[in-house]
Amino acid sequence: MNKNKNKRLLRNFLINKEIQLKIVLINLLYILLIIIITLAVLLYPLLYDMFISNNIDIQYKAAQNFLMLMKHLLPAVCVMFIFTFIHQIIFSHRFLGPLVNFGHTFYKISNGDFTRNILLRKGDFLQKESEKINEINDSLAKHISDIKNSHEKLILAIEKAMSNINDVDSKKDITDALNIAKREAIIIKDNLSLFKITDKEKI
Repeated sequence: MNKNKNKRLLRNFLINKEIQLKIVLINLLYILLIIIITLAVLLYPLLYDMFISNNIDIQYKAAQNFLMLMKHLLPAVCVMFIFTFIHQIIFSHRFLGPLVNFGHTFYKISNGDFTRNILLRKGDFLQKESEKINEINDSLAKHISDIKNSHEKLILAIEKAMSNINDVDSKKDITDALNIAKREAIIIKDNLSLFKITDKEKI
């Protein structure tokens, strides 16, 4: 059961393997390069004594010191690589997780569904950006809702005018209904004018 739980946990953190593993690989390569350069500088005296010195005792002591250092350094380097791998996976997840969340919300919006807001976990990046997107989503939802309400009132006003059109005594009712229809049509126009639409054919 713990094995399956660990697999699920790893899948949750590897939400975009291609990007996350690429980030981890690049960082590990940089760390490896830094370690090689640092070791080359630090171990240069020992390597010099091992390979350049003509004194056998100096060569022997340098070799012993080199082996002792390697014995302690290699486990430390392995632990550092493991720690870096785990840290980079968690770190990249805190950035890519919100982007996946954004994508789901954008997909809903593109299909005319404004009911999904972005909810990020504590510690995730892009908190301010998610709040701004939620504000945009709520604003769009309000404009669409106003348009729908005005459209319903417009239809009702037109239906009322049409039902009384043959009744001579209902002239005032028809006029009132048409005024309501006109007012709601203006509201719809004002709401629709907020949306800037590019004519792609002219680009």
